[in-house]
Amino acid sequence: MELFLCHSPLPLPLPSAPPRCSGSVFYGGVLGCRPPPPPQFWSPPSGLGILGPPPPQPRPADLQEDGGAASPPPPGFELVVSWRPPSDGWVKLNTDGSFVGRDSSGGAGFVARDSEGLFVFAGASSCPGVDPLYSELWAVRAALARAIEAGFPRVLLESDSSSAVDLLGGRIKNANAAPRGTKQLVQDCLALRCRFREIIIQHTYREGNRVADRLAALGRRSGQDRFYQHFDDLPDAVTRDRILFDLCGGATVRPASLRTSSTQKSY
Repeated sequence: MELFLCHSPLPLPLPSAPPRCSGSVFYGGVLGCRPPPPPQFWSPPSGLGILGPPPPQPRPADLQEDGGAASPPPPGFELVVSWRPPSDGWVKLNTDGSFVGRDSSGGAGFVARDSEGLFVFAGASSCPGVDPLYSELWAVRAALARAIEAGFPRVLLESDSSSAVDLLGGRIKNANAAPRGTKQLVQDCLALRCRFREIIIQHTYREGNRVADRLAALGRRSGQDRFYQHFDDLPDAVTRDRILFDLCGGATVRPASLRTSSTQKSY
């Protein structure tokens, strides 16, 4: 996951289009190519920022394929997370799963927005309460299926589950390595992935995934499947407010207790 650095206080300007690597599938933000030198306040679509002095630029040999997990900031730095729209011609899908072990209930949520950050569609559903990763993959499958139905050729998918991104974004090469109970879901997602002209699968922190998180929780609690095609149809004011917060470029400082790689949401 790419990070941007600056000396400027918030609010930050909206980003320009990110550099693209060759090839039709771009996993996790880095595929062994070096982007051109960024302008002073360039920010990637992931919406991650570090406030502090810039570190040395990596050598070309340091740029390798990344499974998509966002990296923690250096000690003493504040990590600022915000949702960012995709480039022109792309649609961003944010997905999330919800799971409560005490009653074995699961839920899935997803939201699609365009390059201007405008709402396209969203969904909230219940799913079998197998485990957290199962709920995450259920949400990804539902989002990809809806995007295919809508005819979107280019999709950027973000999940706050690094395990789901690893399974679908190339770090784990064999779907048979998927945890028990999730193999079929992984195979379904991989098959859907191949039906897009271009697709990006990357990790984001949960602070940049708040709309999908809310929808997943609502789906689990309701026990019903809902699909929303209009902004005004969304289930509650909290969901609508979170979309507007993202649209306006709202940012959240990630809590210090969650800033190390060991405390990322890994399922």
